[in-house]
Amino acid sequence: MGALTARPHEVHLRLSEEEYRALEKNRAKCRLSQQTYLRKMCLNEKPKEQPPVDFFRVLKELQHIGINLDQIALAATRDRWIDADLYWDNVKQLEDQMHDLFEQIIL
Repeated sequence: MGALTARPHEVHLRLSEEEYRALEKNRAKCRLSQQTYLRKMCLNEKPKEQPPVDFFRVLKELQHIGINLDQIALAATRDRWIDADLYWDNVKQLEDQMHDLFEQIIL
């Protein structure tokens, strides 16, 4: 079944500059093509905004820091000691990365 038989209706739409900018701004947030974005809107499906690219970088860093904290906690439990400086350095890194992540999502 070809694309034309699946979607036999074609719609042409004229927009003002303001309407077009709004369409492009909202579409870009979702990283969808115009056609896909408009089809979802016609079906009352609210397209989901994609997180900023930095979101995934920060998330990976948070996972790395979490693994470090787990290893420190395991060593402390096993050996009954803890490297307090290393632990607090990782806590600080975690807090910094979380702050960066929240700034990316909120802005």
